[in-house]
Amino acid sequence: MYRSRFRCHKNAVTSSDKKTTIYTNRANRHVIDRMLEVGKKRYDKTAHSEYVTHLEERGALQEQLSRMPLPDAGTTPPVDFFITRRKLGMRVTTLERQIQCYESGQSTKNWECMTRGLYHRTDHHVGILVLSNRIMGRPTESFFMDPDKCPSCIQLYRFDPITNVHTCTKCGYTVDVLFIAEDTSQDYLVTRDPNTGSSTPSKTSSEYHYIRSPLYRRYLGQFGDEVPTIPTEIMRVLYKYLSNIHLQNSVRCRPTPVGNILRTHGFPKWANFSIRITKLFNGEPIPVISTPMLDRLVLRFELIFQEATKQRQKLPSFEFITNILLRVEGRPDLANSFALHKTRTVLRRITTDLSKLILAIQKDPRSSELSWVKMPVF
Repeated sequence: MYRSRFRCHKNAVTSSDKKTTIYTNRANRHVIDRMLEVGKKRYDKTAHSEYVTHLEERGALQEQLSRMPLPDAGTTPPVDFFITRRKLGMRVTTLERQIQCYESGQSTKNWECMTRGLYHRTDHHVGILVLSNRIMGRPTESFFMDPDKCPSCIQLYRFDPITNVHTCTKCGYTVDVLFIAEDTSQDYLVTRDPNTGSSTPSKTSSEYHYIRSPLYRRYLGQFGDEVPTIPTEIMRVLYKYLSNIHLQNSVRCRPTPVGNILRTHGFPKWANFSIRITKLFNGEPIPVISTPMLDRLVLRFELIFQEATKQRQKLPSFEFITNILLRVEGRPDLANSFALHKTRTVLRRITTDLSKLILAIQKDPRSSELSWVKMPVF
């Protein structure tokens, strides 16, 4: 977890007495506070020295610019004249920005940002000592520690995959763990198909009726013409927690980890828009479905689902069936935004099953207002 300032030797310490002798005194909160106070004075002194140096350099550069001879009227100045003048001007602009940063107190804010959470700590974890040494610019040293054991009790932590926290079962000490949300989605999420609809033990399967059309309406609602704009803060949180996975390789983001991140970081109301946010994150086209078309799609789905329930037939995913229904509506441009099955054999089999269901539901009175003649053939 800590990098570039120390080397971690796992399982190098097995004695609590030895560990206490090495770390506890140095990682004491009073020692850390005094260390940071000395570092603050040194930091302010260095910042002031750089401020004076920048003032002197800016004055010298401005004087040099004022003394540069201007070209004679009617003559074309050499290219070197403009290059030199531009370099001096850019350097003056940089110095003015640094001077303004010091005069506005930004350097003090930077120190407070670096040391936030290190002052007045009640624990004596070696990590605080590592961070303090890094801020102070001290030479690299080796810290012998076991990241899987409590620093006080030398017992293995218990890991909580929901909060990504290590907890000592003896003293209750907790520490955050560098963990990827994508891993939890693969290890702890179980996909349940609502079509299987296992009823309670007191009911028979014939008494159980599952209505799936509200879920489908919620799914299509992500692409309605009145969907609110996704806040910038949501995208910032996603980039923070998914950057290690999806910004450094060709793997695309998936809706499941996006929904988990939104629920666990204060955006549960936006979890229902996880598919739309995923498409936005991946740079994929986002379709816009009008309200009348959305109502027709939900009605088509409801009729198909009822017939599939009667025949005990499993329906494909929402994304697959939306692609088919949009083609039936005569909107292949919108259908291309929803994926089909990659295997041609499976695609034809599922399409054939859907065609049989559609042929059966055309006897329903509610289906008389809908046209099914544009059923695609793959």
